[in-house]
Amino acid sequence: MLWLRSLGMVLVVGATTLMGIGFYLKEKYRLQDLKLLEQAMLQIQQQIAYMGSPLPEVFDCVGLQMGGQIGTVLQEIANQMQQHSQETAEEIWANVWLQQAQSTYFTNEDLDMMIQFGKLWGGWDKQKQQNNMTYFMKELQQKQKLLQKKLEKNGKMYCGIGVLGGLMLVVVLL
Repeated sequence: MLWLRSLGMVLVVGATTLMGIGFYLKEKYRLQDLKLLEQAMLQIQQQIAYMGSPLPEVFDCVGLQMGGQIGTVLQEIANQMQQHSQETAEEIWANVWLQQAQSTYFTNEDLDMMIQFGKLWGGWDKQKQQNNMTYFMKELQQKQKLLQKKLEKNGKMYCGIGVLGGLMLVVVLL
């Protein structure tokens, strides 16, 4: 009977510790997704500036180069744009990001920022698009810096709270 209680205590502490680690990893993966998005936007900006390719070709090419979930999203955007649907570039951008949101670590705030940025596709000339992309990348960099500071500050705390929460639960259950 004592070994069963001990096993229960270990399982409770282990589970809450894993939850704390999970919170930390979610933020870490979000930071990685933001960095990949910034890299993709830099490539898109360069292709628009120097090659003058249409948006569907740019998104498809960058999506292939990037790979991963960001690449998949960009390729889906390119596919839908190439289908010549009645949707605008802005609508396609927003719809695809919202559909693919579950497969990324972006928060609702991140998605809102991307959708706001997507409203600038299409009707603008190349110079305006370049300026908007530069502004968007600066926002991404700022988010990354804030998230990096948050992770450095709170990373160990997430794990510690998991352990302490588990120990507190064990004490309450005893």
